[in-house]
Amino acid sequence: MLLVVGSKLGEAELWAPTLDARGSVIRIDLLESQIQKNQRVDIGLVGDAAAALTVLTAALGPGEPRDAAGAAARVAETLDAVREESAELSAENTALARSIAAALPDNAIVATDSSQIAYWGLLNTLRVAEPNSTPYMATYATLGYGLPAALGARIAAPHRPAFVVVGDGALMFSMNEFITVVEQGEDVTVIVVDNGGYAEIKQNEVDAGIAPVAVDLVQPDWAAVATAFGGVGRRAGTDAELSEAVSAAVAAGGLQLIHIDQAAFSARQEA
Repeated sequence: MLLVVGSKLGEAELWAPTLDARGSVIRIDLLESQIQKNQRVDIGLVGDAAAALTVLTAALGPGEPRDAAGAAARVAETLDAVREESAELSAENTALARSIAAALPDNAIVATDSSQIAYWGLLNTLRVAEPNSTPYMATYATLGYGLPAALGARIAAPHRPAFVVVGDGALMFSMNEFITVVEQGEDVTVIVVDNGGYAEIKQNEVDAGIAPVAVDLVQPDWAAVATAFGGVGRRAGTDAELSEAVSAAVAAGGLQLIHIDQAAFSARQEA
């Protein structure tokens, strides 16, 4: 039996056109239009997720004693399998993501968007210590969401360091928000992973037999760009430099940017 609560089951969430679930399917959603979308449904319940689950839980009664330890072990096993699969799918992004995750403070808020460093690496690698730590717009596979989300998170939780980890193409969608960070006197650190352009779209073009077009971007001097906006730009080419840059950025505050040339960084990791 599959219980789906408040999920579109969309392509961007599944990386597949549709699900083909085995067994009975129960779906709860606020919108009736979502009940039969992307997956056949045996029972559809239209309503608020919290209210519906409260009623269902009460109707089920106490049931058998819960095996909390067993459930936690199964969750850990599933997460380990996901992380292993992620490493196999994109070893380069996974390795870099591990370096970034290791350099971040334990209580950091880390926003991102549909950059390859996020969905091929960081989101499957980062282990957060508390809730509300990873603003991410998976449903719409958005580029440009990360920086504004990090700024909003910093305003909402000023006691926590705010980071955004995005690709160079994604950052160009909303780099105007650099000046907002400076204007508002907020502390946000941007880690831009420069892979040379729109790598996902480039791969899609290659897979479709199209010669890559408009996907290899001319790169600005990212550290200088941050400085021009009134912040501080840094570069990191090794794990040690990245850790040092993150510590310095958090200590200094304001707008901070750390530029990582992914190809060069990965080459040093492999050396």
